[in-house]
Amino acid sequence: MFCAASPSVSFYPWGYGGAFPSLYLKNICDGQIHAPTNITHAGDGSGRLFICDQIGKIYIFSQGMLQPKLFLDLSASGLNRVFVGTNLNSYSERGLLSMTFHPDYEHPFAPGYRRFYVNYTAPASTATDHSSDPQNCVTVIAEFRVSEDDPNLADVTTERLVLSYGQPQPNHNGGQLAFGPDKMLYIGSGDGGSANDNAEGHTGGSGTSSPGRVTGTLGNAQDKTKLLGKILRIDPLGTNGPGGAYGIPTDNPFANSVGMERKEIYAWGLRNPWRLSFDTPEEGPARLFCADVGQNDVEEVDLITSGGNYGWRVK
Repeated sequence: MFCAASPSVSFYPWGYGGAFPSLYLKNICDGQIHAPTNITHAGDGSGRLFICDQIGKIYIFSQGMLQPKLFLDLSASGLNRVFVGTNLNSYSERGLLSMTFHPDYEHPFAPGYRRFYVNYTAPASTATDHSSDPQNCVTVIAEFRVSEDDPNLADVTTERLVLSYGQPQPNHNGGQLAFGPDKMLYIGSGDGGSANDNAEGHTGGSGTSSPGRVTGTLGNAQDKTKLLGKILRIDPLGTNGPGGAYGIPTDNPFANSVGMERKEIYAWGLRNPWRLSFDTPEEGPARLFCADVGQNDVEEVDLITSGGNYGWRVK
């Protein structure tokens, strides 16, 4: 694992002739992590970085080194929650995919105090949302709290299931979690896997991944009765969602719909939105950028807007 650094950096506005600072790579850990999937911070000014390992472990990088004590272990050696596959040396898109801290993490009197959220895949048949048939695995969005006695240790007894939904195939699990400036939780959800959004468990598909046999125009990504192939937006501290484990923001596109559309949907028509991030411009509202994986030809970065349809699998 590497980080970029500069021993001496001067900042100049572009166009004023300032030289771009020299950069170099520094090895900060070697062989300790199986497959890092996400790096984030707690927003508490501590300077700590939290590193998700695909097999279900979360490490802390602090004071120039990877700390020996795990922040959280969801792997088979810990809580045995995360499902990656039978062979850890083979390619897999399952596992611990992301984590994020509540924006109020460091504020003692706020509801989000000491709370963080993880996105991982669990074994099939454990979903609270059963709209996927068949199920290869299950996406789990869970809340944990940090220990009251040790800020470098998660309290494993505080796990709370926020949302889960089935995945018909092992790939296209999306996975990114991010809080927006509105303190709502945004979730990148893939179309369910295989290829062409057309295999078994994909709306309107032929039961095959072959592009020559696509039948119909929906697929999971265009089916607004499913959570797959979407950007989802929820209030993890709310209670008006299904089962009362989370809230539906009142300004979500389908929050007031009387139809079958899922009220958690913020945008749809995405294939595998595996990375998303908010910017903070000096003027105007924050923008949500999303990296979506293409089908053989085009990889795209989208500006996500409420109610936006990003075309998959129609285009």
